[in-house]
Amino acid sequence: LAVRKFLGRSVLPIYEQDRIHFFGPERTFTEYGIEDVCPPDPLEGCGNLKDPSILERFTGKIVLVGIVDGYQDTPEESTPAGKMDALDLHANIIAGLLSGTVDRQLSLWIDGLVTVLVGVAGGWALNTRRAAWASGGVVLVYAAVVLLALSSPHSPLILPVIPPLAAFACTALTLGGLAFTRQTRQRLKAQEEELNRLRRAEREAILNQAKKLLYRVATDIHDRPLQELKLVMDQLEQLLFELPEQASKAQIDKRLDQALVSLQNVGRSIRVELNDLRQVAAKLEITPALKNGLHAGLHSELNRLVENGELHLNIERAIKPLLEPSADSQWLDEREDLFRFFKEALNNAIRHGQARGGTRLRVELAQTGALARLVVENDGPATQLPTGEQPATVLTPEGAPDDHARGGYGTKVMNTIAGELLAGKWERVFMPDGGVRVVLLWQMSTGSPSS
Repeated sequence: LAVRKFLGRSVLPIYEQDRIHFFGPERTFTEYGIEDVCPPDPLEGCGNLKDPSILERFTGKIVLVGIVDGYQDTPEESTPAGKMDALDLHANIIAGLLSGTVDRQLSLWIDGLVTVLVGVAGGWALNTRRAAWASGGVVLVYAAVVLLALSSPHSPLILPVIPPLAAFACTALTLGGLAFTRQTRQRLKAQEEELNRLRRAEREAILNQAKKLLYRVATDIHDRPLQELKLVMDQLEQLLFELPEQASKAQIDKRLDQALVSLQNVGRSIRVELNDLRQVAAKLEITPALKNGLHAGLHSELNRLVENGELHLNIERAIKPLLEPSADSQWLDEREDLFRFFKEALNNAIRHGQARGGTRLRVELAQTGALARLVVENDGPATQLPTGEQPATVLTPEGAPDDHARGGYGTKVMNTIAGELLAGKWERVFMPDGGVRVVLLWQMSTGSPSS
């Protein structure tokens, strides 16, 4: 009834999107008890007033009648300003209508525009370099505007809160999902490229190994069988010169037999070299034990020999990972050579140290800056060195002693490997206690370290 009566007298026109503005439960109007204007009378309901002039106070005024504080049955309504009884609720409604104060919601298109703007601003903030700071700033600015609108007692606007925040959250989730997907694709692409680089490096390393293998086999054939063949040809030539005058039939037969035996040995040596070449070529690949680094290959080889019962020495391991270049064909090739060098040194320790009563084997792999070091040391029974001989014999590719050329096949392989490494050199030290220490030094190839 009050709304209908005073709607036309409102200072501002009332629209559909307007809502009641609640001033609060504090009463700024005068209160009168019902007994002051209507003294109770058992027969007539209201008795005579003690002071009739009190009615003049109600002339031209709005009078609200209701049950107020002090009664347990007083109904209360929940409002944005707190709980109010019916009298306070009606007073707030009439006060708002008379003063033209309302809470006005934004129209749907403005509400949608605010939501879109907050979403766009959030998307822009999330795509900046400092996404956390920018997106947090957008949320704080909008929250400050909303709080300012709510805290102002005369603010007529009710700003939307949930839709813009929901738009911001949806934008953040969408952009986050897209960024995660993009990063995942980039990571997978980078991994695939890394695998391709590693495959190419492995292929190049295998080709390098094949070239070295062919070169070494050709060198071995040239140094031994072909040299022996040359001697046989010289003997035959000498036989032809001596045949008419001085040589007897028995001498000729003897020399022919020697030449035939030498030719058979030459043919056998060449067949052995070619057979070894065929067997090695069939297995030519990157050693699986070296996939995780040279240090892993050393551990794997030691464990294999122990499990097979070939190695009984007490092993002291000081093997540390090297800073190995990643996807570098040159390093993969060098790593294969280093592993072969290690196996040759280890084989010598087993054959000479373990077989003669040795009890200890020490393997060390370390790197200081760009200089790397591999040490294989074993003990053995004490030996008496010849008079005048130094307690250590050093073998290096650049300055090997003359008797080094007559060393065993393993020594030649180790010498060749050290000579092909960057700044590579090695030494074999014969210790007075009968032990042998093999030390290989080389310069690590440059490249990006692997993780």
